[in-house]
Amino acid sequence: PTPLPFSVQHALLSLTCADDATLALCTDGSVFHWGRSWRPAAPMVTAPVRIPQLQDVIALAATPPGYYHERRQARGFSAAAITRAGALYTWGVNGSEQLMHKEPLVPWPRRVPHFGSAALGGTETVGARRVTHVALGL
Repeated sequence: PTPLPFSVQHALLSLTCADDATLALCTDGSVFHWGRSWRPAAPMVTAPVRIPQLQDVIALAATPPGYYHERRQARGFSAAAITRAGALYTWGVNGSEQLMHKEPLVPWPRRVPHFGSAALGGTETVGARRVTHVALGL
């Protein structure tokens, strides 16, 4: 095996694979992506690119590889991330509203309301749910 130059430049916590794509969670909480995009019409990403909407992430998941193979749906995949504060972010193909947003394609990571602290607003949400693990399936 040969180390990827990216893995020498960034301390990796985990890799998550989706259809023709890879998401990398770094120990500093940043997330990078390369390969086919979750946006079906977007071009292939040939080198790791940081996803700027995500920071302080502790867990990451994507639709399992092969999920959209031989289906009549547009290509792309779904993904989810959890921040240290327990906030849940989802993005990607959302055909059955499984990402807890209304539109069929969530183009960039977006916070799901009522999960985790309202850290962006500076106050704790009363009754908020703290997410500690996330998985996406078939």
